[in-house]
Amino acid sequence: MTETTETQSQDGVELRATFFEHLSELRTRIVWSISFIAVGWVVGYFLEPAAYAWATRPLIQALGKHTPQVQIAYRNFADPFLMQIKVGLFIGIGLAAPLITWQLWLFIAPGLNNNERKGIRFVAPLSVILFAIGVTFGCAILPACLRWFLNYLPRGATLIQDPQVYILFLVKMLLAFGLAFELPVVVLFLAKIGLINAEMMWKYWRQGVVGISVVAMVLTPSNDAVTMLAMAFPMVILYFLSIFLIGRTGKPVSK
Repeated sequence: MTETTETQSQDGVELRATFFEHLSELRTRIVWSISFIAVGWVVGYFLEPAAYAWATRPLIQALGKHTPQVQIAYRNFADPFLMQIKVGLFIGIGLAAPLITWQLWLFIAPGLNNNERKGIRFVAPLSVILFAIGVTFGCAILPACLRWFLNYLPRGATLIQDPQVYILFLVKMLLAFGLAFELPVVVLFLAKIGLINAEMMWKYWRQGVVGISVVAMVLTPSNDAVTMLAMAFPMVILYFLSIFLIGRTGKPVSK
């Protein structure tokens, strides 16, 4: 009885020690991640003028024939400084993202077996590639989206565009497209844990398309039909591509 009690006590002490070790490790990774963001923020602050010029180029080009009716104007004397701070932060997070991902990997890798590590080493690069493709696609359709909105500007009306609102819209839009293009990664994960398979996805493809349309409607920051369709169409293609990928790695697709 005494030996059992001593064993349980030792197990409890080891469990608490392990918990606090993980907690300390997590704190270290968080501190490093925050430090990377801070350094990236400083770099981003000085890169902001070039980033702002690049970000507003599609807006300026889309204005075109509407130039007499449109003004890009700040509404507060402090807004230009706040703009540089905010855009610098966005840039800093983007620059720090690979290093933050590395810190996350250092935290979770010790608890994974070899197969799980191989899976993550495959999924992580795929996620980055798909996210980059999504952001690039969002940049490509942005001018058409802006022109579509400006076509609704009534004659005689004047649009006073706040650059901060536009930049926030741009960030939301590119982030939404980047996340939307992660669909194959999500589907492959669900297939890996056994929740779905290629046969099920093919059988319920109509419901899948409807679900994709709903997701596109939710993710689209402007909630307009053009941007929603521009997001939903590639997601549908990625859906059927995911069926092919799962079919190659799991059960064959049966119609």
